[in-house]
Amino acid sequence: MHGDWREGFRRELDRIDIIDAHEHIKPEPERLKLPVDVFSLFDHYSQQDLANSGMADEERKALFDPSQPVEARWRRFEPHWRQIRHTSYSQAVLRTIRELYGFADLDARTCTPLSAAMAANNTPGLYQRLLHDRCRIRTVLTQCDMALLPEPGDRLLRKLESLHFLHHGALTYADFAEPKPALARYFPRSTNSIDEYLDSLTQAYRQMRADGLVGVKTRSCPAPSPGAIPDRQEAERLFRQLEQDRTLRLPARNALRYYLQDAALGLAAAEGFVIAVHTGYWGDFRELSPSHLLPLLDRHPEARFDVYHAGYPEVREALMLGKGHANVWLNFCWTHIISSRFAVAALDEAVDLVPANKILAFGGDYNTPAMDTIFGHLEMAKDDVAEVLCRRIAAGQFDAEEGLRLARLWFHDNAATLYGLTETKR
Repeated sequence: MHGDWREGFRRELDRIDIIDAHEHIKPEPERLKLPVDVFSLFDHYSQQDLANSGMADEERKALFDPSQPVEARWRRFEPHWRQIRHTSYSQAVLRTIRELYGFADLDARTCTPLSAAMAANNTPGLYQRLLHDRCRIRTVLTQCDMALLPEPGDRLLRKLESLHFLHHGALTYADFAEPKPALARYFPRSTNSIDEYLDSLTQAYRQMRADGLVGVKTRSCPAPSPGAIPDRQEAERLFRQLEQDRTLRLPARNALRYYLQDAALGLAAAEGFVIAVHTGYWGDFRELSPSHLLPLLDRHPEARFDVYHAGYPEVREALMLGKGHANVWLNFCWTHIISSRFAVAALDEAVDLVPANKILAFGGDYNTPAMDTIFGHLEMAKDDVAEVLCRRIAAGQFDAEEGLRLARLWFHDNAATLYGLTETKR
């Protein structure tokens, strides 16, 4: 077959409505408060590439100081840009610069006019123009501060929230006595027992549901010891230790956290929330293996688990969760900018392994300053999906019409069904 039909298939993907299945962007008024320039496009995951290329922490801090001239910051940035421009993170930036803003490249000549163009675009209606009109994104599933709930009637942003403190580092009594400010409306008082905490959590989930949240997020969490199961008695013992010694810090793996995470998942499922789970890459990714979810999946067959990032680098473990469990969906958020080659290989293998209604193809996973780059990431995701589907069309496995049906499922319909989203087209 000739390349022109493949190009035509790829163009058809630009006509598909999109549900962005994971971001960290705040409502538009928060973005409009920010001074934006070319370096805003690097103010998220690309910072890790800059650090790994040798940029010192102080240099990176200065890079994102808008009080400094763009040209001066560029001189610091340029040597590192030459080293990181071929990573998938940077490819999303370049796609955004070229196809959204119309600049051929990012260099010393374009950094200043590009910054001016970005600042000029950072005006009311930005989300409508960029996300809805240009990207055809109909809904964004976003995780941001609870205090920044979308405005009533905002049908673009739909919120998820983390399972309180249940997946962050050491555990202390302050985690019970001093709820995070962003969650204070849901946890207005300290909790003096496990039962009191779980009662507060139940009430919090009900209020979150009333406020329009559609899911809660946790992370793949290893048991405190191999084969351990949630142990209420041991959890009670550790809670009392924290209560008696307010300076005590339990290690990240502990029976109290494990018990509370398990109980919280059950309560969230009872309220109808989808359980989004970070798996794989970040920090000590060994602690985030998708395989840690296996006991939870079996203990909570009524819950629906949205497994993020396809478990990269342990992709086959994540794929096997989808293969072996009816309550697992595979979310390819972030994957296309971790490694485009990985995303293509994992999607292609997923076609062989799991039903077509269990795949979510895209989530940008950006924060608010870098949100323009959602455009470039989405273009990369469409390229990756087109490569997978066109390869199978060319092999005679199915025709182009069936390929487009799969693409619509992956980019829109599956997320709409999983999260119970209505009115995603406008």
